[in-house]
Order: sequence, then C-alpha cells, then structure tokens
Amino acid sequence: MFGRDVSQIPCFRNSFMYGIGGGVAIGIATFLGTSRTRLSTHVGFGTFFTGTLGYWLVCRYVIQEFTIMKYLWLKILIFILYATLPCKGINGLKNVLSINS
Repeated sequence: MFGRDVSQIPCFRNSFMYGIGGGVAIGIATFLGTSRTRLSTHVGFGTFFTGTLGYWLVCRYVIQEFTIMKYLWLKILIFILYATLPCKGINGLKNVLSINS
C-alpha cells in the first residue's frame, strides 16, 4: 500500500480478515432475512467498515498499552538494580546492565 509492506504493519491482517468475514456473514444473514439486495449490501459493507476500524483501534490500543507497560517495568527494574548497588554509582549500573559508553 503506497510502497509499504503491509505485512509489517501491526494488526493490519487481522483487522481486514475479521472485517471481511463479519461483513460477508452479516450481509448474507441480512439478505436471507429480508431478501433485499441493496439493503444487505449496505449492511454488509457497513459491518465490514466498522468491524475493520473497531478491531484496528482496539488492537493498536492494546499494543500501545503493552509497550508503555514494558517501558515502565524496565524503568522499575533499572531503579531496583540501581538502588541495590553497593555505592558504585552510575558506573556500577552501566556494568550491571552491560551498557557500553
């Protein structure tokens, strides 16, 4: 899509798969229930659009929250390591975490 590899975009595949599946299923169910082609097409497309967008937003939110929590846990770990070092200061912390400077 516009020169980007869509397989590298998080949540892209699942969002579209669930959107397409939901749109087709709800569209067919609407057609079987009402026998109105135009209505079932509109309902199917609307379900596809809202399903894709909804799944995309929730998935990206979960990934963002996971990333934030991972960052916070890393800061807590660094604080604990720094607090337990016996008077070695920041150089001791760099040695424990194997940070090259």
